[in-house]
Amino acid sequence: MGSLRVRVAVVVAVGCAAGAVAVGAIGYGSAQRRLVDEIDRSLDQVSLVIIDGRAQDRSRLVDDDYAARQLNANGEEVRSNLIADIDTSRRATEGVINVVGARSYTSANDDDGIRMRVLTVGLGRGAVQVVRPLTETDNVLDDLRSRTVLLVLLTSLAGAAVGWFVAGSLVAPLRRLAAAADTVESSGRLDVDLGPSGGRDEVGRLRNSFGSMLGALARSRDEQQRLVQDAGHELRTPLTSLRTNLAVLGRHRNMPDEMRAEVLAELIGEADELTDLVDELVAAAQGELGDETPIEVDVSSMAATVAERVGRRWGREITVKVADTTMVSVGPLGLARAMTNVIDNACKFAPSGTVTVTVELRSAPVGRVVAFRVTDEGPGISDGELARIFDRFHRVEETRTMPGSGLGLAIVRESVERSGGSVVAVNRPGGGAEIGFDLPAD
Repeated sequence: MGSLRVRVAVVVAVGCAAGAVAVGAIGYGSAQRRLVDEIDRSLDQVSLVIIDGRAQDRSRLVDDDYAARQLNANGEEVRSNLIADIDTSRRATEGVINVVGARSYTSANDDDGIRMRVLTVGLGRGAVQVVRPLTETDNVLDDLRSRTVLLVLLTSLAGAAVGWFVAGSLVAPLRRLAAAADTVESSGRLDVDLGPSGGRDEVGRLRNSFGSMLGALARSRDEQQRLVQDAGHELRTPLTSLRTNLAVLGRHRNMPDEMRAEVLAELIGEADELTDLVDELVAAAQGELGDETPIEVDVSSMAATVAERVGRRWGREITVKVADTTMVSVGPLGLARAMTNVIDNACKFAPSGTVTVTVELRSAPVGRVVAFRVTDEGPGISDGELARIFDRFHRVEETRTMPGSGLGLAIVRESVERSGGSVVAVNRPGGGAEIGFDLPAD
């Protein structure tokens, strides 16, 4: 995190320095042009005085800051009051000498190395050069350059300080998230402190998302622990029964054939119950039915197929009533498992009554739904149990001695809710229960 803070500070400092350099360069160039233009205007005025002859001698100083010299038609010096000779190239006079009124502004150094500004004015036959030192201008520009360098340094330091401070405020929540992640990795704890809730910026949203992720992981782990605990509790009953019956077979090797057949039948039933329980535990733990790709499914046709299969297994007739063709977009395996579990539940708790499966289209607040209902003539469900029959491992008090894991209807709810539907459980006015679900119709 420290390196990120340093990088932010460096980037801000470089940005501030670049901005200060750009402003300084523009200001320096503008000041230089304005100062040189001012010198050129003063040279123009002095040249007019000399050319108009208002000075007693064209070679005399008009001001202590100025000097002049006269050139003949060949560019040779005729008269001059320059203290030191000026190194002027031919470009200073080319195109100007011998041309009346032509002007040329150049800069040159004298023999002492002092920079001079030179104005050359053509006279028709020769020319006049007016010279002024650029010492004051150079001093001003040097001072401006020094101030610009100082400004760049101060701006860079200020930018680095601001970048360091801002980066610190940005990095602090990231540092807390990193510490929380290290704590989770080292201890396995998910109830770590992430600090105050984040704002609406990217870092705040990251903090909130990280907290939501930890909450989801904690809930998932709690559900897994409850699943393991409940599964262990549910597995004890069939395993204990199996062990008891096996012990009976071991102790009574000469038991009557009728009793032996009865014990073996119980063993087979308990093994089947244990197999069903393991299958449902695997489905509940893996959530495998929720990973299906939804496809168009005819609920009516699937209900008839499932009812026939469950009826053969229970050895009973199941009536299917279909109003019309009903299509939904769901995972087919999950829907088939949900239908099977609901019909199995009705057959289990209403062994002597009729079981009826109904599929029809109904109106709902959110649009039309496909209603799948299974009604039976069993004992019904107490009002206190209706809201809990779809919970994992929940079994109605009156039926705890009957075979079952308490996972069948929980799997129904999970499959249906993954498809955007809802489960329904009510008692029938004439006795028995009605259990099913609604799915959004296409």
